[in-house]
Amino acid sequence: MVDYGPIQARVVGFEPQEFIGAIVPGDRKIIAMAEDVDAKEVPLPLAPGADKIVYRGRELTLKAADASTRRISGELIAYELTAGG
Repeated sequence: MVDYGPIQARVVGFEPQEFIGAIVPGDRKIIAMAEDVDAKEVPLPLAPGADKIVYRGRELTLKAADASTRRISGELIAYELTAGG
């Protein structure tokens, strides 16, 4: 696994009403700043099921990567990721 170092992000849990489909207790929503992802030269597109995220010393598997929701006037501000494991 290649370590790209810390990336500025906001990590939150899901609310119980959000546990639908593949989202389960313990999963995390990660809002990763696009500028940091680009600066670290993380290979894109992110690969759900293959890419990993380390959060508080725990390795999480990327479940979904959304590069559309966090755009302003077409400019990507942040990736919205779902990870768990």
